[in-house]
Amino acid sequence: MTPKGLATQIDALGVLRDRLHLLKFQEGSLTQAVADALKKRPGKTGQGKKYEAEMIPSDTIDVDVAALRRVAGPKFARCVKVDLTAARAALGRDVVDRLGMKRRSWKVRVISREPAKAPRRAPK
Repeated sequence: MTPKGLATQIDALGVLRDRLHLLKFQEGSLTQAVADALKKRPGKTGQGKKYEAEMIPSDTIDVDVAALRRVAGPKFARCVKVDLTAARAALGRDVVDRLGMKRRSWKVRVISREPAKAPRRAPK
């Protein structure tokens, strides 16, 4: 790839990531606004011209980790996912880092060369 071609692709990637960030922000704000309105409606439903929405139940379980370890036995490690950020906050980075083997991977970080703009808010 030529330097000019790479520069074009880097700029395109940056634009896409900016759009995704804005879309995620707007989707979250709009979802909250719709949820607040649906909760006040009979049947907790509503509709537009193309789509309809409804509030549906979503259950979560707060698992007793010690009980899960007893029941799972040797399968325990396959049953859990470690949140390294939370583990490091609770135990300290050095302790957590000594418990495993560090692997390096690479990811692309794209940084804007222009001043940051404030995100647009979703309509209310």
